[in-house]
Formats: sequence, C-alpha cells, structure tokens
Amino acid sequence: YITIGLKTEQNIPIKSTLSKSDGTFIISDIKAGNYLLTLISVGYQTKTIKLKLDEAPATRDLGTINLSTKNNQLKEVIVLADKPIVKQEVDRISYDLQADPESKTSNVMEIMRKVPLISVDGDDNILLKGDANYKILINGKPSSMMERNAKDILKSMPASSIQNIEVITNPPAKYDAEGIAGIINIITNKKVDNGYNGSVNMSQRFPAGGPGTGGSATFKQGKFGISAYGGANTSQTPLISNTISRTSTGNSYTNLSQTNSRETDSRNGYFGSELSFEIDSLNLISGQLNINGNSNENRNYQQSLLNGPTGVLQSYNLDGNNEGNGHGMDAALNYQLGFKKNKQQLLTFSYRIYSYRNQQNNELLSTNPVHYNLPDYNQFNNGGSAEQTFQIDYIQPVKKLTIEARIKGI
Repeated sequence: YITIGLKTEQNIPIKSTLSKSDGTFIISDIKAGNYLLTLISVGYQTKTIKLKLDEAPATRDLGTINLSTKNNQLKEVIVLADKPIVKQEVDRISYDLQADPESKTSNVMEIMRKVPLISVDGDDNILLKGDANYKILINGKPSSMMERNAKDILKSMPASSIQNIEVITNPPAKYDAEGIAGIINIITNKKVDNGYNGSVNMSQRFPAGGPGTGGSATFKQGKFGISAYGGANTSQTPLISNTISRTSTGNSYTNLSQTNSRETDSRNGYFGSELSFEIDSLNLISGQLNINGNSNENRNYQQSLLNGPTGVLQSYNLDGNNEGNGHGMDAALNYQLGFKKNKQQLLTFSYRIYSYRNQQNNELLSTNPVHYNLPDYNQFNNGGSAEQTFQIDYIQPVKKLTIEARIKGI
C-alpha cells in the first residue's frame, strides 16, 4: 500500500488516504487552491507533487506516478519524513490514526472505512474480508461494549482517542479465534513517560444524528499508570414517510393506498479504564474495567385504505413501537511474570468477569379498523448473561520461533 497525503502550501496536512493494491487512489471533497501531494511507501523515496486545482474540472486525473527505490548507503542519516499511516507485519496490518489528519474531526466508525481489509456498508455494518464473523478487542482484550453494540459505540468514540487499529488476519492461539475471519484490535492512547495528557471531542450531526462527546486521558507516575476513555451520544432519525398506491383493473377493480412513516431515537454511553502497577522489572499487575449502556426506540406508523366498486373494502391504522435498553460490565485482573534470561518469555494469570442485561418491548396497535380483525400485539423480553473466566497464558521464544500455550476455564 502507498500512503497519500494532501497538504497546503504551508505543509499543513489536510487529507490522507491509501492506494488500492493496483496503486490507484481517490481523494474527494477538495476545494480549489494550491496543494502539495506526497506519496510514501516502504522501500521507495518519498515523492512530492505540486497541484493547482481550479473550480473546473470537477475531477483531475494525475496519470501514472513513478516512485524511485531507495538504494543509497550512508554512514549517518537523519530522516525527516511523514509517518506512514499503514504498517504491514507478518500477521497483521496496523492503521495509525495519529498519522491521519482526519482523525482529529472524525469518529472511529468513519476511520474504519479507510482501514485495509475492513468494509462498512450504508447501515454501518462492519465486514472483515467480506465476512461478518470476527472479534473486536480493546487493547488486545475482549470488552462487553464491543460484544453487544459495537456499531453504536464506534460512532460515538472520537478517533483522536485511538492510537492504532490492528487487523489481525492470522490470530495467535491466545485470542481464541478459531473459525473466524480475524480480529480487529483497537488500541487506545497511552502515555509511557511520567506525566499526564488527555483529549476531548465534541460533535453535532444533522439532519440525522445528534450531539456526541468523548475523550481519553492517561496518567503515569513511577511504577503506577492509569488510562481511561469514555463518551456518550444521541442519534435521531427524522420522520421519514412514503406512500404506495396500487390499482387493479379487470373484473374486480381495487385501489390500495398505504402511507408508511418511521422515526428512530437512540442513546449510548461507555467508559473504559486500565490500571497497572509495575512491582519490578519482571512483575506487573494490571486491571481493566469497562461499562456501557444504551437505549433505543423505533416508531412506525401505517395508514392503509383499500377501495373497491362498492366502497371501502378495508381500512386501518397501525402504530408500532419497539423499545429496548441494555447495560453491560466487564472487569479483569491480570498478573504477568517475566524471566531474567529472556524478557520475551512471559507467564500471565488472568481473571475476568462479564455481565450483560437487556430489555425489549415490542407492540403493534390498530385503530379505526374497517373489515380488519387482526389482534393487537405486545411482546416483552427480559434477558441477560453472566460469565467468569480464568486463564493462564505462556509465551516461550525458541530462536526464531515463538511457542504459545493457554489453559482456560469458563
């Protein structure tokens, strides 16, 4: 992949994208003006092209752009260059959100559309390599917020609070990834030096959408560190209506007219935190806590009128209302033991507790019925689940190989 960046003449990043496997790329929604286009790829020299875009034409074909391979050998070199957005490793592809200028004003769902191997449809359903069977992890660990309503959480999570999005195509045994297309691992911002930092993001989307806010913070002092992220948003879809009319001719003339309307309202909130304490260079204790909640309401209306030669054959109004809410929590405690002979040799003991509760109420009521005798409908569901997990992970490097083993009880 080639990282393409668009900058102003003052070298200020505006947009960035990735090329397809054949090298083609598209950058859209650009105003007229003078720009710098940079192309970055591992093993090739960075190329910068000056662009002048007028109001017309609406599109610009840059033709074929050739990149030169790097073949200079220097005793000492200082590299000043743009950070590549995509890094490809043996078993994964990593997308660096901090290197993408659009992450400052986007949510994670919007950035997901740019990550290689991930596709997002018009309803914000995520596919990994065209498959809906995958796992989403937070900092390499499962989270209740991603197991139930990942789509809504990702839309409310500011991209500026995320460091990387990893697409793990060949997951190790410790992820329990048998039979799935892969893993999407979302890595939040963390600070390794003593001190603290944080960020806050606020947004407003319309006509469909609503206000949202989110942020993250990290703190480290000596052997103690803590990181946290959270957010909330509301989303409303304005009333959408459509009318259908059907006329049948022949021996039995009829005319059917139906008007359907729909509106939705949803609210989501989440909070996640991680604490760590380094006893010494070989012993580390860490813990995680994630909580989330959501509520939604879908309202549907239908007016139906069927006329015939003798007048009204059937008429009714239907009011449908679907309400749901849920809340989840998961917490984990981990102890990691290192070894003096090999710092990559690790033994980890983990305990995790997970719970989720949800309620769903669906009803369909009819009014003003004429020759319509179907009964009203009401259904209430109250469900939940709870799980406790204890596991032991062991990693043993052997020359160029790495042996991983896990014992897990649920």
